[in-house]
Amino acid sequence: MFRPIESLIALTLLVTPVLSGCETPCNALADVICECEPNAAEEDVCKLRIDIASDRAVSDAENEMCSMRLETCTCEALENDDLAACGLAKPQE
Repeated sequence: MFRPIESLIALTLLVTPVLSGCETPCNALADVICECEPNAAEEDVCKLRIDIASDRAVSDAENEMCSMRLETCTCEALENDDLAACGLAKPQE
């Protein structure tokens, strides 16, 4: 399938921090990424790890970026290693 979820979570936390507690575009993006796990148990672990690791507020710019990635982030993109589609690749300068 695609890279191990630990790598994806680490990249997510570096590139698109998630705010726990309320639904934001970045929360929704994290949910999309976790829903790509092969089974419910791994999906639950993914969501739990993100909840545990996300303890800072997300800026408006970050939420805007997450909103844009919600349009392109799919399980198929992740399976094809298109990490940028989900905001999991460092931005090109």
